[in-house]
Amino acid sequence: MNPNWKKEILEWKTDGVDAALAIQSGTAKDSMDVVKKDGKVITVSGDHIYPERNILVKQFQHQLQLKEIIKTLAQEVMTGEIKVMIEHIYPFEEANQALEKNETRHARGKLVVSL
Repeated sequence: MNPNWKKEILEWKTDGVDAALAIQSGTAKDSMDVVKKDGKVITVSGDHIYPERNILVKQFQHQLQLKEIIKTLAQEVMTGEIKVMIEHIYPFEEANQALEKNETRHARGKLVVSL
């Protein structure tokens, strides 16, 4: 993992980002640090964090209601309540390039592979 990712995000978006998704264990608190006031942090990492700066925190644990949780999350993305920034859409034939970019941890948005 890039140890400077927080600094790089805050250089890119000086007032912070609208939302962050913490997937890796140990990244939820750092995700809070890059989200602007009134933003959102969603964590599936298992980390337990508490709201600060009026940031909405949604912590999803592995549970049987996962289908409903994902459905709600998808609805929030579709209505614009949660904004998803797409950096690049790769054709399926270039999926390895998307994976290589993801492994650099320098993506400035979601990397999408189109089927």
